[in-house]
Amino acid sequence: MTNEIHFKGNVTVDDAVRVDCLLVPRNKIWSLEGIISIAMLFAIGMILGKALGSSALALVITCIIGICVLVMIPKIVERSSIKAKRRFYKNNLQDKEGALTPEKIIVITPDITSELKWSMFRRFEVMDDIIFIAKDSDYLAFAPYMFESTGDWERCKKLINEKKMLQPSRST
Repeated sequence: MTNEIHFKGNVTVDDAVRVDCLLVPRNKIWSLEGIISIAMLFAIGMILGKALGSSALALVITCIIGICVLVMIPKIVERSSIKAKRRFYKNNLQDKEGALTPEKIIVITPDITSELKWSMFRRFEVMDDIIFIAKDSDYLAFAPYMFESTGDWERCKKLINEKKMLQPSRST
């Protein structure tokens, strides 16, 4: 029983969104889709400018559309995505508690009790104020406020770091 590190509650919505953003890699602008988008943007601007009868106007229209597509639209989409993540997290949140042991993680919700082996997780991240373990995009996250004491939080960080060191190295 002394090996168990007990936790109760969930990470905050902000922490959950932060973990989700860390798990999902950002798209690079120079991907194939990015290059195609830029080429289409240029073509649309040139067509609009030529239709209006001026090459200078075509260049101005292309620049305006480019700023909208490359700067404003991704920011709007990112904000919308974060709002959707927050809403989804709040709607699907269940009270949970459990324990971490050297052999497994026990998670208890009102509906079910799960025992998860450490080996099922592929990613272990330990930061000062949040820890998460993940398999693909599914994860369990822990924060200091989920533990009864600072000592339990430190023991949790130490255990996760030990499990991280035991994982086979991944090639990227």
